[in-house]
Amino acid sequence: MEKTERLLMTIDQLKMTTIRQLRQIHNLGGYRNAARIVEQLEPYLNVYRGKEKVFYLNKDGRELIGSDKEVKKTPIMEHTLLSNDAYIFLNKPLNWRTEYVIECERRKELSGIIFKFDNKPTSVKKTIIADAVFTKQGYVHIVEIDNTRTMKDNLKKIKQYKELWTEIKDNFQLSPIIYFFTTTETRRKKLSDVLSGINHKVYTFEEIK
Repeated sequence: MEKTERLLMTIDQLKMTTIRQLRQIHNLGGYRNAARIVEQLEPYLNVYRGKEKVFYLNKDGRELIGSDKEVKKTPIMEHTLLSNDAYIFLNKPLNWRTEYVIECERRKELSGIIFKFDNKPTSVKKTIIADAVFTKQGYVHIVEIDNTRTMKDNLKKIKQYKELWTEIKDNFQLSPIIYFFTTTETRRKKLSDVLSGINHKVYTFEEIK
């Protein structure tokens, strides 16, 4: 039962996964052995059959491990699975958090003067929702999964990161590094060019599988 709960907790953490991914995360041996283990878990799973068999916790699975995180079949399932591939590629960070809201405060300034009310500087809260965030070895690692966004949306988000780079560093008290995972070599080169000036790495999904 302990092994079952450990596997279900991984599925809960990642929202949904595939046999291939669970096999890599938990070193389940050959694919046939991994498939057999997942089949034993199926009383606790909802299963969707697409290009790969995708599974996520059902009511019994959530109750067994005490989770209140209900997952449903959605159009962004592929995005979640690609995020899992990034998680595995980045060595399965212990504090991996998806859809993480980064909130920063920027002070309002004009000509070097900070406006104050009641002797307190005014500030504006800015937020960015990162696809995933984790901290490790003195860095805050920010992950973006680019499988459906337009390049225009990517450029807009990168501009936000650049504008708030100092605030992100101050917020986490760690140096930021951003990872983009994208679909093609052409997009990889374009994103690398736009990200110049800040600490970054860009990969295609083919590179990390």
